[in-house]
Amino acid sequence: MQTTAGAIGYVGLGFVDNTIKELEVNGIKPSVETVFNKKYPISRELYMFTDGEPEESSLAARYLALINSEEGSEMVEEIGYISMTAITANKAVSEVTCPKCGTKVPTDTKDAKVSK
Repeated sequence: MQTTAGAIGYVGLGFVDNTIKELEVNGIKPSVETVFNKKYPISRELYMFTDGEPEESSLAARYLALINSEEGSEMVEEIGYISMTAITANKAVSEVTCPKCGTKVPTDTKDAKVSK
């Protein structure tokens, strides 16, 4: 898209850098905070489904274990996304910090709706 004049695309927040012009909507810029608290209207949650409970040693089970682990959370946060494990009710954290921009987002934001 960078080489096509007038091109418009949709990328996840973790891909935003100085080569991508962010779209402000109704005066709201995309950020960890505005996506997390649902103020930025062009965002989505990521859901993962399996056909029943995956077998313990299967690739699907190992993948789900990784993304729900501390190591997986750190990997997700390192690339600029909001870690699901950091904001679920199973973790006693008061805020999530974006390692890319340093924005601190409280996990008790009343507008946030996060589920495993």
